[in-house]
Amino acid sequence: MKGADGISIAQKLTLKEARVNFGYSLEEAAKKSGISVKRVSELEVDSTHAAIDEFVRLCKCYDTNYNHVYSGLASDVYRARLNIKTVDFNDLSQLIQIKLRIAELIQNVEADDLFSREDISKEIKGLFRDLHEYEAINLSPFLKGNDNIFVGGRAV
Repeated sequence: MKGADGISIAQKLTLKEARVNFGYSLEEAAKKSGISVKRVSELEVDSTHAAIDEFVRLCKCYDTNYNHVYSGLASDVYRARLNIKTVDFNDLSQLIQIKLRIAELIQNVEADDLFSREDISKEIKGLFRDLHEYEAINLSPFLKGNDNIFVGGRAV
């Protein structure tokens, strides 16, 4: 998913990542930006309702372009990063198998005398079950929350 600026959420920094990358502690960031430690900490978790001046001050404090920092829930960024997926040929193989079974079923329905309605219904239900299970397997990584923050390959 990309924002209006064309940068995907997964590519953006959270406010915490921007602060850590710049080398500031919460206290240093609060002092430099003129925003309380408590408020900076809150904004690092959820900057959805940050006042524009707060968000811009923090980005300037971290010498970071505000377009490269996500203004929303930090967990959205982490979740978006988990959703980046490479092609798994086992997934493709499974899809091909399901497509072949559907094609065979279509041919059988057209021939009409090869299988009874009960056989066709049973096969359709099996395909539906297989698709449902396949969907659950492939969506499960995207549905699990991840609160780990990684900066430079290490958890923060």
